[in-house]
Amino acid sequence: MDIARKFPQMGYTRARRYANPRSGRKYDPATRQPLPQEDGWETNEKAQAPRIFYGYYCRTRDDPDYQRA
Repeated sequence: MDIARKFPQMGYTRARRYANPRSGRKYDPATRQPLPQEDGWETNEKAQAPRIFYGYYCRTRDDPDYQRA
């Protein structure tokens, strides 16, 4: 049962990481400084995947069978 919760949660965090900067990079390779947050990071095309994963994560977390186990 824990795996049923773990994979959607991991999918959410990974998808959120790549949805924040469009390039998929968190740091500038030349300066090794964090890249600034881009406009529209909450609504861009890549932001749809984290929403789907989060929905499945919530469904799994709130499932009565999972909570009993």
